[in-house]
Amino acid sequence: MNKYSNLKSKIEKIWEDRDLKFQSYSELETQKTIKEILNLLDSGEIRVAEKNNHDWIVNEWIKKAILLAFKFTKNKIFSDSIMRFYDKVPLKFSDFTENSFKEGGYRVVPPATVRYGSFIGKMLS
Repeated sequence: MNKYSNLKSKIEKIWEDRDLKFQSYSELETQKTIKEILNLLDSGEIRVAEKNNHDWIVNEWIKKAILLAFKFTKNKIFSDSIMRFYDKVPLKFSDFTENSFKEGGYRVVPPATVRYGSFIGKMLS
């Protein structure tokens, strides 16, 4: 995780400052940092928890980023031809095309609900 030490330190600072109205970082900088982390989670590049030998290690800074995402994001209406909901996080597949599903290597059947930021590995043949 050394590759992400800069993101980790930003999140730790933002987390410590969260009740002081985020004086150390602007709201825009905070949202940018959180979005970067969510993108990394969505791609599977980082994980909240990782298996190290036989032990599971929790990356607390990533958990904090997710919690901060909920603090900084307002609820809004999401809607498509099948459902409508009011939440802070869009669905992972809302903009997917048939090709996106094929490239992702997985299939999704109703009533699957997957939020953006969730990594899904390829399905086994």
